[in-house]
Amino acid sequence: MTDQRLTDWVDGISLNLLGLEELEEQGGFRLDFSAGSLGALEARLLEYFGEPEEIDDPARRDLADGAAGYLGEVLLRLAGGEWGWRGSEPVVHADNALGLGEAYPRRTVGRAIGERTERVFATVFSEWEQAVTRVRAADPMWAPSKKHTPGVDPFEMTESDARHIDTWVSGRRAGFGRWRATFGTGSDWDFGPASLDALEGLLARYTPTSRDLYAPEHRELVDGAVWYFGETVRRIRGGVWVYRSEDPAAPDNVYAGDPYVQQAGRDGDIVMPILAIDEFVATGRRGTLRARHSRSSG
Repeated sequence: MTDQRLTDWVDGISLNLLGLEELEEQGGFRLDFSAGSLGALEARLLEYFGEPEEIDDPARRDLADGAAGYLGEVLLRLAGGEWGWRGSEPVVHADNALGLGEAYPRRTVGRAIGERTERVFATVFSEWEQAVTRVRAADPMWAPSKKHTPGVDPFEMTESDARHIDTWVSGRRAGFGRWRATFGTGSDWDFGPASLDALEGLLARYTPTSRDLYAPEHRELVDGAVWYFGETVRRIRGGVWVYRSEDPAAPDNVYAGDPYVQQAGRDGDIVMPILAIDEFVATGRRGTLRARHSRSSG
């Protein structure tokens, strides 16, 4: 039987990673699950933590758990395997073929803060990488098999769709300050549900009809609104952005052609921001976006 603490941990990884996205926006590292990102992340953590026991401080625990979840996910993408639970903390089990012992990501975060060398994460990664290299040399057909982490691992998308959504999300995130300065001065864009009232105000002002909503001249505003609404949903319980190209063989697929959010967890909601926005513009009913946000909070 699966330990409920393990289920809660895995379901919460995506949400905890949002704190790392904020660090990414401040500069210094890229949240790309690469080996190179680990040293940069470790260096940033040392700016926020002075002692190992501070990872249990309620005010900073989400950041520590985000770092632990990220480290574990990087290792799993390298070596395959899955999350487990040992005692009172999460562990990472590598693919059995590698013969590696368990890794303790939260414990490793604490050790990195205590040693302050900016090399602890990289050393763990190197040990796992060496094991992968040995197995591949002995069996060139071997490939790591990783258990899917909801809300973190991408859904099965084509390479072109995956590139599209990565580029789109990166562009929206980088351009948010410009979008806010252009369209949303005077509002508190904190990704909370109350800010969706301001978003409805923008849409009512610039795109009062469905024709306006889809007009090319309003593409920048609408793309920013789609991203912003999706990000408010991701902050409820985490999740990933997904994109599906339109398929002539399935013309009625409502999820094709626009970015959407798949929330984390086994019962995570699929949220199509453009549909909620379209509903508001078509009806003019204030509170539409808040109501859709609330349904995703269940």
